[in-house]
This record gives sequence, structure tokens and C-alpha cells, in this order.
Amino acid sequence: MATPLDLLTLALLKLFDAVELETLSSRLGMTWDLLPGETEERVRRTAEVAVTTGRLQELVTLVRQSRPGSLYSTLDLVAQEGWLRLPQPLAPRFEDLPLAQVEIVASPGVAQPPELLPDIIAQIRQSLPALGGHVIQGAGRSLLVGFDETSKAVSWVVALLRWIAWRGGAGEVPSSAPPPARAALHQGRVDLAGGCLRFGRTLGVLAHLAVHARPGSILASGIVYEKAGSPAEWTGQEPLVVPGSPRPQTVYAVEWETERPAVGPGTASVSDAMDEDPASCPSHRDRPIEGSCVRCGRPLCSLCLAPGQPSLVCRACAPGAR
Repeated sequence: MATPLDLLTLALLKLFDAVELETLSSRLGMTWDLLPGETEERVRRTAEVAVTTGRLQELVTLVRQSRPGSLYSTLDLVAQEGWLRLPQPLAPRFEDLPLAQVEIVASPGVAQPPELLPDIIAQIRQSLPALGGHVIQGAGRSLLVGFDETSKAVSWVVALLRWIAWRGGAGEVPSSAPPPARAALHQGRVDLAGGCLRFGRTLGVLAHLAVHARPGSILASGIVYEKAGSPAEWTGQEPLVVPGSPRPQTVYAVEWETERPAVGPGTASVSDAMDEDPASCPSHRDRPIEGSCVRCGRPLCSLCLAPGQPSLVCRACAPGAR
């Protein structure tokens, strides 16, 4: 009986059209039967994620550690026969990257037209190239965006919330209601090995800022305020304790509503934009929220996070989840 890792190996071979199933079975004397609850399609999708995100080497390492016999022999046989070239380990490549996280959130008590969400997603993707931005990860109601300059990241987020407010006011959403979106801005060193952005302290701070932002608000870290120059108006400054960070982060709110008067940093409270006590995890009431799933937007605590993922992903959205 094959294990899920056996099935994953099989899926990799099928993905590359490397070898016929019968040929592999005869050479190794293995039987490729599905386990209860397993489907070949689900395992194939897991394999595709491993390949397209450049994490095949991690899969090989996992195979070596878990079953040094048949599974690694399978991959080794494929490599020897020239069916599949195993990649070399990927060295970390750190970059100082301005990042923005945008989350589409529902305004309490406000009905939204069904076409609003796809319109917002389309606007996000269309407006990014002009300011040197690109979507790093995004699905559902949450997008992680990278930029080549800090000021461009701030300008883009401000313009986006203004557009969402305009689009909402033109539809069924009252213009007096906050836009059904919130955003966070942070900058720091990130690991881009193999083109895959790995979760670390920088993304942890960004996710924590996004969780604390109220609908219709933009929260930015102190490093963004220092590096951005003056592409926006800044309101207040408050300390925010971020798990895993050696010291509290100084948080600024970014003004985006043009009718509001300009307010200099330190002269007003940022409490209107920042939720000091965000809701606890809906699945684990006693645990604080660490961030939101980049695929479905669901709030996550440490127990909800899918292990071994390069970013904040819930267990239900993780590759290979049933």
C-alpha cells in the first residue's frame, strides 16, 4: 500500500511524463494503490505546487528524512535514467523589499454588490505595473504586493483605497461607509530563494499590521514612514507589540481621504485606524490572531497555520488539503 509521499512521487513522475506507471512499478516492485480518502487529482495538484514554487528540493529532503528506502530510490532511479533532473539546494537570496498587504473585508451592516470583489481585484492588477508593483502572492480576498520603491508602495495603496471608495459609492455601498478594504505597509529583508517568498519576521510584522487595521484604513510601519518621503499624509504614531519582534513597532496611519485636513505625525491619535484588540481566533477563542490566510482571508492563530508553508496559509487552503 502506497503512502501519501509515494503518491506525491508518482504525481511528480506523471507531471513530467517521465516514465510509464507500469515501467516504474515493474522496476521497483511497488504497488501504487490509493489510500482511503486519497485522490490522484489532489496529489497531482500538490506536486504541481511543489514544482511551480521551486520547492522540489524540499520535497527531496523530506523524502530522504522520512523514508530513505523506496521513496528516495524512486527519485534516484528517475535521476539516473535521465527522466528527471533533481535541482541543487537553493541558496537564500535576501532583498530589502517594500511590501503592501491588501485585504478585502466586509463593512459591518453594509450590503455589497456581488461584482465589487472581482472589480477590485481587476483594478489592483491593472494599476500595479505603472508604479513598479507586482503581485507576489494572492488569492481570494488577500493580496501581497511587492514594489521597487517605498514611495510607490504608499502612493499605490492610497490611490487604491480612493478608487475602492469611489467604486463602492457608485454602486450599492453607501459612500459614507468605509471602503471594504484595509491595507498594511512594511519594508524589510525577505528571503526570495528560487523566486519563492518565504515567511519570516518581515512578513510577520506586515501580517500583524494588517490584522490591526480597521476597514478603510492603511497602517504603515516606522521604516515605511522614514523611507517613503512625502507621497501621503500621515496621522499619529503609536507603538504596537508584534510577536517575535525584539521591540514594539511604531505604527502610522496613512491618510487617503482628500477631504480630511492634513495632520502631522505625532499630533493626532492613530486609534481610529488601528484596532488595538482585534477579535480572537474564531476556531481557538483563547488565542490571538497572527494574520490572515493569503488565499481565503480567514483570520489565523498559530494553531490554524499550515506547517511548512512559505507564507500565511490556513490548513484548509494548504496544498494537498482535503
